[in-house]
Order: sequence, then C-alpha cells, then structure tokens
Amino acid sequence: MKILKLFLPFVAIMTIALCSCGGDNPQQNSGGNNPVDTTFAAYVILYNGPTPVDTLHFSDRNLCIGSYSSANNSTYCLLNDTASQHNISVSFPGNTSGSFVFTFGFMTYQGGSFNGSSITGTVSLYGSVGGLIKGTYNGIFSDGTTTFNIIAVFTVRRTQ
Repeated sequence: MKILKLFLPFVAIMTIALCSCGGDNPQQNSGGNNPVDTTFAAYVILYNGPTPVDTLHFSDRNLCIGSYSSANNSTYCLLNDTASQHNISVSFPGNTSGSFVFTFGFMTYQGGSFNGSSITGTVSLYGSVGGLIKGTYNGIFSDGTTTFNIIAVFTVRRTQ
C-alpha cells in the first residue's frame, strides 16, 4: 500500500502531462491515419520588377473565404482585410487540389483596382465545406499604369 501511495502521484502527473501535450498542434488527427491541416497562412508579396515593395497580411480567418460554383465548375478564393481595405481574389477551375492556370484575378491596393493576368499556382489542400482550401499562386496585377508581380500564399475557409 505504501508503494501505491508513492506511485500514484507519479501516475497522475504523467497522465496530466501526456494529455495536455499537442493541444496547439496544427496537425490534428480526424480519425484514421490522415492528419488534417488546420494551420492558417494568408499573405501577398507585391513586387515592382525584382524589388519587393509591400507585403499584405490577411489574418482574419472569417474574411478569407472560398466557394465552389458547380455552374461554372470553378472555385473562387478571397483574401480580405477590411481594416487596410486591401483584398485579392482569384478563381481556379474545378474543386480539387493540383496545379492550375487561374482563370480570374482582382486586387484592391492603396485605393487602386488591379486586374490579374498570367496567374498560375498550386492548391495543396481542398477541404469539404467548412474546411480549408490552401495553396500558392503568382501572377501579374495591373491597373493600366502600375504593374505588380505578386506571390501569394493563401488559406481560406470553404463556405460552399
């Protein structure tokens, strides 16, 4: 009985330590052997020629959304920041992960409206409704006077 009294606090401490490990781990297991990626990264780097001129960070997960349109067989992704009034949106064909030529791009930046062209990228994660869509893309965005080359990393919550 004396050994049990000495051993019991050790078991309790180890149980608490083991149960609390990994609570903030972005790779949560949803059952089975396939982890679910819950990390969030959304930013755009703007270049004027080879020189980076600005980085836009999109940290409000509720304003970064993606939706699939079966009528157009296309996925629309929006990164939005209401505080800075910057946003960028793109569309790519289908509703799966893979490498794509994006079919649409538009950005508002410092009060200007920029249309995208030559946008290519990769979608690394395409979750179900309520899950995440993640990827990267790059392309040219121009308002007719100013042209930016952009590199974007996006995470959006899928709403449709």
